[in-house]
Amino acid sequence: MTNRTPRTGRRAAALAALATLALLGPAGAAPASAQPLAAFEAALVRETNAVRVGAGLRPLRRLPVLARPARAHSRFLARSGAFQHEGGDGAPFWRRLVKAGFPRHRRMAENLAQVASCDPAGARAVVRMWLDSPPHRANLLDPRLRVTGAGVWAGGGCSAVYVTADYGG
Repeated sequence: MTNRTPRTGRRAAALAALATLALLGPAGAAPASAQPLAAFEAALVRETNAVRVGAGLRPLRRLPVLARPARAHSRFLARSGAFQHEGGDGAPFWRRLVKAGFPRHRRMAENLAQVASCDPAGARAVVRMWLDSPPHRANLLDPRLRVTGAGVWAGGGCSAVYVTADYGG
C-alpha cells in the first residue's frame, strides 16, 4: 500500500479545503451562523431554568466542561446526519463527558433535539418538546442534576439545527 494520493483524490482534497476556507471566511473566522448558535445555547439554558424554577427546583449552572462536548456532539450530528446519543465511535454519551473532564462518579444525563431554525426563540420550543417526553422531562426536572452544558450546531444553513444538552449532578 502506498501513501500517494491519486490525482483525482488530490483535486477533491484541494476543493474540500477551499470549500472549508470559503465557509470560514477571511482569516479562519467563524461561519456566519456561529453567533446565533451561541445565543440559542444561552436561551436554551434560560428556558430550562425557567421551567426548573417554576417547578420549585434550583436553576442549573452552566459548566464549560459540559458545554464543549455538547457542542462537539451537535456538530457530529449535523455533519453525519445521525441522531443518536452515541458518538461516532459508538461510545455512550457519558464517556464523552468523562473524557472532557466531568467526574466519572457523578450523575449524568443528556437530551437531544433537532429544529429547523437558528432563531434563539426556538429554544422555548425545544424545552416544550422535552417536557412532552417523559424521559426528557425527567432529565429537565431531576433535582439531583445541578449543572448543564448546551451545544447547538447548524447543518444545511439553519434548516437542520442540532441541540445537545448535557447535565451533571
